[in-house]
Amino acid sequence: MSERIGNPPAPSSRQLALIALALLHATLSASGITTGYPEANGTTTFRPSQPVLREQMAAFLYRFAGEPAWTAPATSPFTDVPTSHAFYREITWLADQGVTTGYTEANGATTFRPSQPVLREQMAAF
Repeated sequence: MSERIGNPPAPSSRQLALIALALLHATLSASGITTGYPEANGTTTFRPSQPVLREQMAAFLYRFAGEPAWTAPATSPFTDVPTSHAFYREITWLADQGVTTGYTEANGATTFRPSQPVLREQMAAF
């Protein structure tokens, strides 16, 4: 019969947050939802302290949906997302699904603002 001596200290909230972040990264990476950032030395990094951009969130949601068959339109619904944009397919799929409508600018143009960070309130709407 083994005897336990003492109680180990409870993990700190920072340690718990780091564990949760590592689990989230592992889950997103294993499922292909996030592919990370390719580095010059051939490695891939997650960059957990950087904000998620709107274009990246579009890609995450598209991948989470299983990368459904989708033919992107020949003309962009957003004036700031050209058809040559790296995430054009994902952004236009998001718009087609009604998940995003973009922003109506003062001049009447509709923009997506792909390089802006996703705010928590926007994520809740997505």
